[in-house]
Amino acid sequence: MSRTNPNAIRSNRTANFLIYALCGIIAFVTVYPFLYMLSMSISSPDEVVKKTIVLLPKGLSFLSYELIVQNTQMWRAFGNSVLYTAAGTLSNIVMSLLIAYPLAKPKLVARRFFTVFLIVPMYFTGGLIPSFILMHTLGLYNNIWAVIIPSMASIWNIIIARTFIKSLPYSLQESALVDGASEFRILFQIIVPLSKPVMAVIGLYTAVGIWNDWFTALLYLPNSNLHPLQMFIARLLVFNYSSIDPGSRLKLDSAVTQTGVITQMKYSVVMVTTLPILLLYPFLQKYFVKGVMIGSLKE
Repeated sequence: MSRTNPNAIRSNRTANFLIYALCGIIAFVTVYPFLYMLSMSISSPDEVVKKTIVLLPKGLSFLSYELIVQNTQMWRAFGNSVLYTAAGTLSNIVMSLLIAYPLAKPKLVARRFFTVFLIVPMYFTGGLIPSFILMHTLGLYNNIWAVIIPSMASIWNIIIARTFIKSLPYSLQESALVDGASEFRILFQIIVPLSKPVMAVIGLYTAVGIWNDWFTALLYLPNSNLHPLQMFIARLLVFNYSSIDPGSRLKLDSAVTQTGVITQMKYSVVMVTTLPILLLYPFLQKYFVKGVMIGSLKE
């Protein structure tokens, strides 16, 4: 009977301890900013002004969340973000499949040329000024379509969809053609049902990108009523602008408390914005890994 080396056991335990300790440190560094924002948003305004909060909240106050709930601009921006995300994600999935399906056909004439034609603009663009002039020329400036139309197609998503469709047995399409099915019928009745995994990947990538985008609104949407939620946060945090006046909404004891509530509102708005994505991540995280595998370029 073989004997286990005690030194090897101690070495394995030490290695496991170091690995778990490193993973714990990384997890804490990742979660700490979120916990800090949560603590700042629900702590006492006086403690927020004193900057005594390190990790756990001190006191308990939901004044900032009450102000946010009462603010109509925030809810309008939230509705705009939902509209832009839903419209952009749905249209991106449809466009990606419509373009990827013919590109995945091995008998398509000049298929490699069209593929290269799509890949080149992914790395080289006209720049910000030509894009701005184009939006003005097309009449999309200060219009919701300035956010929706550019998000309707993504070259990277098209490549992911094309690669996935190419992995499906081509005999399915040939059998359908022999039976007299049209290309659209093959696409929507055969390819689309089999492409649910890649549709989930494209939808997730697109939704997260549109939801977190604020720069497009900064460029093309001067009307604040059309701003998405991220632009509302940018105005509040980056440009130091706030349409919320705590003194006029709530009876606050002192100017110090009012200053604390104004500071808390910034953290509270970030929390409200982050929650929808955080709630989706546990259910959709596996698709990110799958998307990386599907998106490998190959001919």
